[in-house]
Parts: sequence; structure tokens; C-alpha cells
Amino acid sequence: MIISETESMAKKFIEWISLQLKFNQKLRADFEVRIYSAIVSYPEKEDLWEQFETICRNPEKENRLEEAMNFYKSHQSEMDQGVEVLWPGRFSYARLMIEKVNIGSRVFRQARWVKMNEAIPSFE
Repeated sequence: MIISETESMAKKFIEWISLQLKFNQKLRADFEVRIYSAIVSYPEKEDLWEQFETICRNPEKENRLEEAMNFYKSHQSEMDQGVEVLWPGRFSYARLMIEKVNIGSRVFRQARWVKMNEAIPSFE
């Protein structure tokens, strides 16, 4: 129940943000919409990032985050090819992928948009 209630509240918050952007854009002459996303470009080696996520999700490993980061460090040059994030000093791609593992892919896509000031489609 807790997960569904949290997801429901997140959806309502995201819809509210989206409505605020639409409202300001239409009614205020001085409001200019700018849309940013945390991830500017995705990696060329998605398969390595999938392995990274698999390591992070393994409940049998107590040190799974440490193992995932060691995997990343040993494959960093390959994994970072093509990656560009909006604010690398704050959110590295690895940090964003850890967040994705923690909150789930669907919520991650929505939360990333809100966090980075990108309007999203409504949930219908």
C-alpha cells in the first residue's frame, strides 16, 4: 500500500507542476518556458549500464552499491562514452542510475523531469 500511495502522491505533484507551467506560460507575458533534462545524451554502451543496475538490485549482496561502483570504475571509459548530463558536478550519470534503481524506472523518468524543470504528459 505504501508504494501505491507514494506513487499516487508523486503523480499528483507532477501533474500540479505541469499545470503550473501551462498556466504561467499562457497567462503571463513575462514568463518564458525553458525545458531542461538531467540527461542530455545517453550512453553508447547501454548493456554495461544494465549490468551496473543488475549489480545494484541484487538483494543477496550487502555491498552491492560498492560492487556496482567498482564495476563502473573498471569500465568507466566505455560506460561514459556518449553520456552528457546537465549538471555533472551535482548529478553524475552513475548517481542518476543509482537513483533510478532506488525509485524504479517509471518514477525515475517522472522525477527527473520535475527535478530538472521539464514538463511531462499527464497520467491518463
